[in-house]
Amino acid sequence: MKPLLFFVLICISILGCEEETPPPFSKEKIQSILIQIHLTDASVTSLLGEQKDSMTKVYLEQVKEINNITDVEIASIFTYLKEHPEFAEEIYGSMITEVNKQQRSK
Repeated sequence: MKPLLFFVLICISILGCEEETPPPFSKEKIQSILIQIHLTDASVTSLLGEQKDSMTKVYLEQVKEINNITDVEIASIFTYLKEHPEFAEEIYGSMITEVNKQQRSK
């Protein structure tokens, strides 16, 4: 009985020591990509139907090209943010500051 208890305790301690998954990119790169994606969304809000869809596609292709990323990598950012709400809150807080800074410099 004691060996079984010992084995269970070892398994629990190993499982409890899982390392935190790092974000798919640096905080700065994630912030930059998200700003670009949200600006894309804001840019097409007044458009309708096929025009909105095609312009969104064009803008998102540019975001991917500028940042050298794929659709899968963009999805991994959103998945990470969903699974790590504290990180998401930190990123979005710093995004607001960055966008405000950019607007003031224009």
